[in-house]
Amino acid sequence: MKKLCAIVAMLVSASAAQAAAPTLKTKLSAEGVFNSHPLMSRQNAQDLWGNKTSLRLGLDQNLPTTAYDIAGWVDNNLYNRGRFNSVDFGGEANLQSHTQRLETALALKGSYDTTLTREISDVGVMADKAVRRTIFEGAPKISYAVSQRGVLGLEGSARLARYKGDTFTDYHTLSASPSYAYSFTERFTGLLGGQYRRYEADSGIDHTVDSAGPFVGFISNLTERLKLQARYGHEASRHKVAGVTGDWDWNYVYAADLTYKSELSELTLGGMRAQQSYASGRDALLTTIYGQARYKFDPYITLQGTLRYQFANSDSPVWNDIDRVYTGRAGLFYHLTKTLDLTAAYSYRNEKIEGVSKAAQRHEALFGLAWNPEIAL
Repeated sequence: MKKLCAIVAMLVSASAAQAAAPTLKTKLSAEGVFNSHPLMSRQNAQDLWGNKTSLRLGLDQNLPTTAYDIAGWVDNNLYNRGRFNSVDFGGEANLQSHTQRLETALALKGSYDTTLTREISDVGVMADKAVRRTIFEGAPKISYAVSQRGVLGLEGSARLARYKGDTFTDYHTLSASPSYAYSFTERFTGLLGGQYRRYEADSGIDHTVDSAGPFVGFISNLTERLKLQARYGHEASRHKVAGVTGDWDWNYVYAADLTYKSELSELTLGGMRAQQSYASGRDALLTTIYGQARYKFDPYITLQGTLRYQFANSDSPVWNDIDRVYTGRAGLFYHLTKTLDLTAAYSYRNEKIEGVSKAAQRHEALFGLAWNPEIAL
């Protein structure tokens, strides 16, 4: 009996050791910001400057078979032009569970903010102020190991976007993607699957887009530090605009990236061509080529940078396409103490719309201080 009690006590002790205590993560930051062209309307560019104060609270915990990460945030934005002032808030939750063969995950996100710098629109922003928007997103995922090498998976997503006023178009999207992954070696895994996506405008012009098709791909760990993953597919899309249903059109889609990681640096080069929901009330293919890098000079200084080039071409007779968009951002983080960071960043955006002779450009800069302690509960 004593032996049995000792074994049970050891098992309970081991289980408790594996279950890390929940961690409360707090971030309080204050930033001075400058934006040379907040609306990107290709005319009447006006400087915007002010400050942004943010509070973020998060809670996460890793248990033997489950994990969760929950966070909420609130931003207070004050600018020299009062019509851009706003109090924004949102939250997110990531839940994971796994057994020997079955893994499940659910990501949820919601926000009530403005379109000041976060909206993709192929016709430019036509409002003279930041427009309120509400976003809800959900992404469930499940995978089951049918053998030591093979895994069946199913991913889904849903997004709901609502805007105040009639400048932008309300819409929702739904998608599902089944797949099968097979590990040929420890370093190489092949992928086979398909995807279905539906976009539907909920205001403005009646517009629905259905797209579906198969894809193949792979994930390859070329070395301990270098990883390559790619996916290529053909997708059939059909548009229904103002009650008129078009024909099915086939297009190629892809996503690929090459990532290098070391203790001090990380570099990613990639590209993708996929359906994108636009604030102007449509869903069309958008091509993105990008690169991002991070380098840690020492325990105190970290430099980050991103470059991105985008273009779209759907041959639509109703909407103008994005001719091209260049964006770049560089950020410097200085760790004053274990919980106190000094941040500075600069970004540039140049956007040209098909059929519009003049391009719009924007310069943004920020300088701030962030306090982010973590408390084990």
